[in-house]
Amino acid sequence: MKVTIKDIAEQANVSTATVSKVLNKNDLSISKATRERVLKVVKRNNYIPNAMAKGLKSRRSNMIGFILPDITNPFFPELARGIEDKAKEYNFGVVFCNTDDDPDREGECFRFLGSQMIDGIIFASSQEESSYDNALLRSVPVVMVDRGVTIADGNVGKVSIDSRSASAAATQLLVGSGCRRVAYISAKCNTANQRYLGYLGALEKSGIKVDESLIYLGEYDVETGLRGTQWLLEQGSFDGIVCGNDLIAAGAMTVLGRNGLSVPGDVKVIGFDNIYLSQHLNPPLTTVEQPTYEIGRTAAEMLLENIVNGVPLYSRKLDYRIIMRQTV
Repeated sequence: MKVTIKDIAEQANVSTATVSKVLNKNDLSISKATRERVLKVVKRNNYIPNAMAKGLKSRRSNMIGFILPDITNPFFPELARGIEDKAKEYNFGVVFCNTDDDPDREGECFRFLGSQMIDGIIFASSQEESSYDNALLRSVPVVMVDRGVTIADGNVGKVSIDSRSASAAATQLLVGSGCRRVAYISAKCNTANQRYLGYLGALEKSGIKVDESLIYLGEYDVETGLRGTQWLLEQGSFDGIVCGNDLIAAGAMTVLGRNGLSVPGDVKVIGFDNIYLSQHLNPPLTTVEQPTYEIGRTAAEMLLENIVNGVPLYSRKLDYRIIMRQTV
């Protein structure tokens, strides 16, 4: 016979209301001894609350969604871990949707999550024009992470770093290290892309004319680093590369090595994200570090505080830093 909340209450010698408060972590008024007794009975009986019944009563599913553009990019699993760890503290689950950087699939993910009656969404948009459903934004709270899109209306928050400033700092580091022909390899973007604008601004500030032949745009992947660097070598000389992420930097370093160019002797390279791989490249990669896990936790906390306690959503920028290794 299935154990009920009433059975747990009887075994713990407390009311069902007390059991409910303990399970929902709404137990500040309950003594530590009582809380521990209830949890011990719950564990002994392997009791799992009826999420559907709980959702009907509270009008919540206790589920949030995370729409991400590329699950194979090591940046996003770390972000997802931060989201999931924080959600667990609130007794919420997370539904993950991978869009493969496809705006149409992105729209499908929004509609799917809406059909599942999730309570809110954390959203990292595709790198090109987003096709998110504004109607859904008006019905559930959304917190955006990493990449931004223009949102006309809706209940929306945002957690990120200052990508424009970070990219400018990366470019200035190469210029300050003696580079005068600084290339840029990143993902396709419109003129509002903050990393691209940071690169342009840093060159202009340093009095270096922007050379379009030193700019290659593809995807946020190793293949773009491979193709982009080979293309740059065919265009002419360069002595530094600002990469849109560490995967691109890994591809760039591979091609430079194949062509007999040393890093950082002949060409200096800087990445973005500080994924785990970057410290194990040869030589180890200098890169801009985003606090990826903290971005995920912060976004989840903002969203859940809005859902559970009605705290308004807002925009928050976290600090970045440049990790100096051996490619600059």
